[in-house]
Amino acid sequence: MAKKSIDAVIGEKIRGLRKAGGLSQMKLADMVGVSYQQIQKYEKASGNISVERLEQIAKAFKVPLTTFFSADAVAVKKAVKKGKK
Repeated sequence: MAKKSIDAVIGEKIRGLRKAGGLSQMKLADMVGVSYQQIQKYEKASGNISVERLEQIAKAFKVPLTTFFSADAVAVKKAVKKGKK
């Protein structure tokens, strides 16, 4: 099995956090200041994401930036629960 690119892993985490938080792509895009099409690109890993943009997305989810680099799915779930408080 081929290893996923870092863009694909981060895209999956963005999608997972967005869905867990009950946000649409449009709502997240409004929070971050981009188009919903750009959020689609990030989630599908069809476009690179800058560290600055990733930081804005982390702030929108109220999670640490390191959440996107953690290999542990449990850490992402805990971050979502913590961010909802």
